[in-house]
Amino acid sequence: MQYRRLGRSNIRVSEVGFGAWAIGGPLQVGSHPFGWGPVDEADARSAIRKALELGINFFDTADVYGLGRSEELLGEELKGRDAVIATKAGKIRSEEGENRRDFSQQYLTEAAEKSLRRLQRDTIDVFQLHNPSEEAIRDGECMEALEALRQAGKIRATGVSIHGPEEGLALLTGPVSPDTLQLVYNLINIRMAKDVLPLALEEDVGVISRVPFQYGVLTGKFEKDTTFNEDDHRTWSLKPEIIERGNRLLETLSPQMKQHGLKPAQFALKFVLAHPSISVTIPGARNPRQVEENASVSDGQHLPPGLIRSVSEMQVSS
Repeated sequence: MQYRRLGRSNIRVSEVGFGAWAIGGPLQVGSHPFGWGPVDEADARSAIRKALELGINFFDTADVYGLGRSEELLGEELKGRDAVIATKAGKIRSEEGENRRDFSQQYLTEAAEKSLRRLQRDTIDVFQLHNPSEEAIRDGECMEALEALRQAGKIRATGVSIHGPEEGLALLTGPVSPDTLQLVYNLINIRMAKDVLPLALEEDVGVISRVPFQYGVLTGKFEKDTTFNEDDHRTWSLKPEIIERGNRLLETLSPQMKQHGLKPAQFALKFVLAHPSISVTIPGARNPRQVEENASVSDGQHLPPGLIRSVSEMQVSS
């Protein structure tokens, strides 16, 4: 396993991390599922242990994943272990249908205390705002809340998970930027590469790349008519046209994958890790086999820069 510095936080993290959304289990908010369907907790626990065994030391979760169950599992399995845990707060959902955001200092302080209890820790390594709006970022209270938590010794590093470039630029050009930025960057979604990733590198903000497989599309296992369990968020969040687009790209790149001896998922992860701004990517895993497949790409071998450029140009022109 190869390791990288998480930006100015100077926390040392494995370049392949563990995304813990799925292990939280199903979550239904009103008529919409926000989980990944049923999870076998024995498999989930084994996956966490396998990750440690293979040198993965970065685990990303959120208080809303399984309404805290993801944090609890990590807390139980990582207790007393040398691991870096990043969690998030500010996005509020409940089985009763509540779906809102709160980035006030009072709420974030309370959320951090609850996460600490579930994680069975005295300090959260990276505490992230969970997808605040650009307006909330520019208001400034949420960033002040993170800094207050750091000063109180509750967290080591500050972070923000974002949806779009606008929020990223607001953070990176604002009066107080976070230590880390979590965003989507993958083979078929490179919009952050234009402005946000170069600026993050310049500001020494550690980048956590989520959704490296675009919800599984870039593993090459889906067709446009693929169906998902009714309690899987992909029933509404993953459009057939995205699957088609991903499959076309994988077909185009098939010769390059064969040349380098890589499966689609491995190629997808290596593409993400090739960008100099990326500190860690966090593919999800529900069982030890998936963890092994994800960890296998961290072998010190990099895709040629020319190939990375050509793939990026394909996306810009598509």
